[in-house]
Amino acid sequence: MAVTVTRVGHAGGGVRTMVRTLSHTLKRERGGITSDDATLFLVEWRGST
Repeated sequence: MAVTVTRVGHAGGGVRTMVRTLSHTLKRERGGITSDDATLFLVEWRGST
């Protein structure tokens, strides 16, 4: 997974794309099965303060 995080991070595309790609990769690697109640939560700050 560390290799995937590095690859996706360097690919660009923004935070949303990175989180989506990592989520899909993790699900695919686990055979489409999740085994816990973990939630991905994304906050993207677009303000100056």
